[in-house]
Amino acid sequence: MNTPRSIFSEYRAWRNHWDDLCDRCGQCCYTRSLSPTGKVKVDYSEPCKFLDEETHMCRVFEDRFRKHSHCGRVTLFRALFHPLLPADCAYAQTFRVWRHKIQNERGERMSESEQKVLLIVNPVAGRKKAIKVLDQMVDSLYRNNCKPTVFTTTKEGEATSIVTQHAHESERIICCGGDGTLNEIITGLVQLNLQIPVGYIPTGTTNDLAHSLNLPMKIGPAIEVAANGRIKQHDIGEFNENRYFTYVASFGTFASVSYSTPQWLKNIFGHMAYILKGALSIVRMRAHKVKVIADGDEFSGDFIHGSVSNSRSIGGVVKFLESDISFDDGKFEVLLIKKPKRFKDLLGIIKCVFRRRYDNQFIHFFKASNVSFAFEKDTDWTVDGEYAGKTCYVLIKNLARAAQVITA
Repeated sequence: MNTPRSIFSEYRAWRNHWDDLCDRCGQCCYTRSLSPTGKVKVDYSEPCKFLDEETHMCRVFEDRFRKHSHCGRVTLFRALFHPLLPADCAYAQTFRVWRHKIQNERGERMSESEQKVLLIVNPVAGRKKAIKVLDQMVDSLYRNNCKPTVFTTTKEGEATSIVTQHAHESERIICCGGDGTLNEIITGLVQLNLQIPVGYIPTGTTNDLAHSLNLPMKIGPAIEVAANGRIKQHDIGEFNENRYFTYVASFGTFASVSYSTPQWLKNIFGHMAYILKGALSIVRMRAHKVKVIADGDEFSGDFIHGSVSNSRSIGGVVKFLESDISFDDGKFEVLLIKKPKRFKDLLGIIKCVFRRRYDNQFIHFFKASNVSFAFEKDTDWTVDGEYAGKTCYVLIKNLARAAQVITA
């Protein structure tokens, strides 16, 4: 039996009245996601604005693709393969019997060259961009000879759990979300002591690491890179032996901006929400008395900000020259800013930040593999933009080349 030919014979029978195959269940007009078991979950509280919920009919059916940029036609390809098409959809029921026959003929994998990809999506990152383009991502991955297994996160830490449970079955992991989601994925891999290439489709608010790695910000090109880009080694930070970071750990002024900025504010204003909160943090800045030991060198001071990073950008505000940064050299960039004595001193610090030249008398900028901080009082820390708690002692170690990231 030539199964592909049978599929197209079935398709040709429906092609001229394709829309008549729809049984008006309306499920594709609601927000959908996948459960950890792979079952499609339909959120009936979020219908398309053009859906008539009584009749399950689209009010702008003939003009739907122009009226709604995220509305997509159910093609033969999607009827066969798309994971977010419910199993009881009329299109899926009609054509997926043929997919199963193909899999029985050729084995579980459609092709020996197909790559198993674990796609982890944070649906609320940034301005909820990821969930709007999920169909596009899955289609594109299939066309790039990838076989994606899709999971959407619903709570903090879930991406780490997904990785620890499913990474062994994958040849590549793709993160669609913000820096926090990427952190959870890398954390899971480090805990497993696994090096699996990680691609990043940035849909968060700031996407510091994506900018640092020169990843595309548009979904289409970002998917191409995640599926076909170059694999590079990347240093990872260990924070007090129980937490990890991919690009920054910080305290003081600016440190609380990422986790204290409400999600609704980030959804409305995007990166500008961070700028507004950052400006407020300067007004309220206070110094922290701390003793620092960096690769054996010890010094003390009153600092309003401190960061240990492996990135060209922190919060989209603090940036470094490309020549200052290497992602796999086993060294972090450490930035410490002393409390200014006068307003003129503060202006000098701000000027250095914008010039990316940290040669001011109030700024310490150096490289180190291991750094410890001993504070007089418990101090708030952030790790990759997420709150890491209060502590009076922090030890940070560089795990050289502990991860693999996919770049352009």
